[in-house]
Amino acid sequence: MSQPTPARPTPVGAALLGTALACAALAVYQWLELVSLRSGGTVACAVNETLNCATVWNSEFASRIHTFLRVPVAGLGLVWSLAAAILAGLWLKKPSAVAVAAVKVAAIGGLLGTFVFASASISAGAVCLTCLGTYALSIGYAVAAFMGLPKPWLPEGDDATGGMGWALVVLSPLYLLALYPGAKTPQAPAVTITAKGDAEVKKLLENLPEQDALFTAAARAKWLKSEVKAVFTPRALSGPANAPVKVVDFTDVKCGHCKHFEEIVREVRKAVPADRLSFEARHFPLDGECNSEVKKVWGDGVRCAGTKAQICLEGSEGLWRFREAVFEHQQELTKELVLELASKEMPRTALEACLASPTTQAKLDEDIRLALRYGLEGTPLVLVNGRETLPSAHFLLGMAQSSGDVNSDFFKKLPPPPPMDEHEH
Repeated sequence: MSQPTPARPTPVGAALLGTALACAALAVYQWLELVSLRSGGTVACAVNETLNCATVWNSEFASRIHTFLRVPVAGLGLVWSLAAAILAGLWLKKPSAVAVAAVKVAAIGGLLGTFVFASASISAGAVCLTCLGTYALSIGYAVAAFMGLPKPWLPEGDDATGGMGWALVVLSPLYLLALYPGAKTPQAPAVTITAKGDAEVKKLLENLPEQDALFTAAARAKWLKSEVKAVFTPRALSGPANAPVKVVDFTDVKCGHCKHFEEIVREVRKAVPADRLSFEARHFPLDGECNSEVKKVWGDGVRCAGTKAQICLEGSEGLWRFREAVFEHQQELTKELVLELASKEMPRTALEACLASPTTQAKLDEDIRLALRYGLEGTPLVLVNGRETLPSAHFLLGMAQSSGDVNSDFFKKLPPPPPMDEHEH
């Protein structure tokens, strides 16, 4: 039978409530930033490719969580934080052993969530600064719960059952309340375009969901604001050289957004006439081993080998097969896997000689110089007819279908674009 526990010390209660409420405030901020990101806006925590909350929030894992639970990860963080605060408040009001157990159940949930989401962030190859704050606050809540509340360390028997019951009773309505804003939060953009021909494309672009329309409008506004800063002599071109819409894409093989844009281009090319769009692959590996503009050296050789292998395959259809395979295996890439995939398109001996060739590095250096003319700070850098834009499927679709007419009827019903950061790249 549960026994009453001694009265709670005030500092412990303050620590529990303080960390939980601070975590809730941070979750609200993250959720609002997520909505801004998915609407075509910018986010303050996207510093570069490594320190980039957008990469984490748009990762495959985060997208699956949102799809399955109907609430984004930030929303789940808010649900947990409010539940943890309420359970701490109930303990403060009535410091029973069951209340202690309920707080510890919440603390265990916070620690498990921290482990799972931190692991997913590592897999995505990026660090979310605001997520680090969430992890620290969750750990702080757990420290207060396990160090400041009465023992045993872990709830036992009826206390454990009662504590889990309390936690479930508090969590359930909070989760149900989160479902409505969760449904209104845009999902990570899906890449499926079924429209073909002027009439279907026009209908599609005129009836986009609000968030897709805003992102398309933002991409169009960015293109209009941009300038042509470089002339490209094609090295690796897919599609006709005289296509009215020419896409140049600077990528890194470990960049999740680059993978997504690759999928966008494939879908658009299926939807529009073949003579209207060409695509050229260029490179900006985010590794100081082969890119002097990047300070961090990863030491695994993946980015540099993946980039140089593409340069070595330029001029052959094998380039596009290799590029697709590299992005398909992005999460598990090693240097050896990169070489194995590239060796399907070029003999291994010739490949290794090409990777070490000064000519290959010179071509990469040319890409880096061209990208820097546009002030590249992260990948992908997407250019349409020499002007920078956002990786928007529907903007690219409208441009290709209209043969490059940014003022075509396809875009007439777009809403005003969201405000753009002057320093956005």
